[in-house]
This record gives sequence, C-alpha cells and structure tokens, in this order.
Amino acid sequence: MDNGQLDNLSFFQLFCKYGGIKRLFNTVESYVGLLASYIAVILLLFLQEEGLITLLNSYGVLLTSISAGIFGIVVSALAIITSLSNTKLVKVLIKHDIFYNLLFPFYFSAVSWGVNIIINFLIFILSYIDWNSIGDTGKFILVLLFIISFTCFFWVLLNTITLVGITLRYISYGNQLLDIIEYVEED
Repeated sequence: MDNGQLDNLSFFQLFCKYGGIKRLFNTVESYVGLLASYIAVILLLFLQEEGLITLLNSYGVLLTSISAGIFGIVVSALAIITSLSNTKLVKVLIKHDIFYNLLFPFYFSAVSWGVNIIINFLIFILSYIDWNSIGDTGKFILVLLFIISFTCFFWVLLNTITLVGITLRYISYGNQLLDIIEYVEED
C-alpha cells in the first residue's frame, strides 16, 4: 500500500467511496429503524408525564451502557480483523476497490455507536431536569431525542449484525488469496 491510498481513510472519504447516503439509508436496517421509531411514537402517546420521565431516565442509562458495550465490541472486532490481515490480501482488496467496502461498515458502526452513546447520555442527563421549568419546547426536544435515539439504536444494531457477514466475506477473500498463492508457488 502506498501512502496515497492510506490518506483516503477519513470517514467522509470512505463514506463517499461506499456509496454515500443513498447506499446507507436505502437498506432494510434503515426501514426497520423507521418502523421502530413509528412504534415508539405510538407508545409515547399513551404515557402520562410521570411515566415518560421514568421511561426516559431508565432508557438513557440502559442504552448508554448497551451502546458503550457494543461500541467496544465493534472496535475490538475491527482490531482483530486488522491484526489478522495479510498484507498481500489488503493490497489485492485495495486494487479491486473491495477493501473500502469491507472497512467502512466497521468505521460507520463505531461512529454511529459513539453518536448513540452521546444522545443516550444526553437523554439521561436531561431526564433529571424539572419538567415544569423546561416548558413544552424542552419537553418536545427531549421526546424528539428519544425518538431519534430509538430509531438510531435499532438501525445501528442491525448494521452491526451485518458486520458478521462482512467478516465472513473478508475471511473468504483471504482463503481464496491463500489458495491462489499456494497454487502459484506449486508451479
């Protein structure tokens, strides 16, 4: 790999190489996230203010913890895959524009879990504010954060599950390359 190729690993450059917003949001994962959001809105309509405060407090703590744990798993998985990578395999994958499609979903997942952690922590903190003092606009913002968080959580969770398939594809490419190398070395 030359340094010019390594310079193209910023989030936004990989995002563009991956296919941008259209490829990212036109997925089953995003549709399930929207469905989850719709369900959340319907459920919120049936809650009294006290129940909503309790829900937001518990939700903020629970999802901050879950998101942080999954964030750690995603980063660890990427570290393991990177450490097991064969230099020849990486060069071949870069040459055929496959490497970035394998790498970006891990990057995206880690960034998304990080954003989810921040949103959920914010919900947790804001849920302790006196609801009488924040007014309707403050309540609306807090409920909107909850809906965004709920949608993102399901969307990112499903995107993270797809990393298993990406990992299996990466292993398959590595095995194919090893077979080719062994074949060439035999001749």
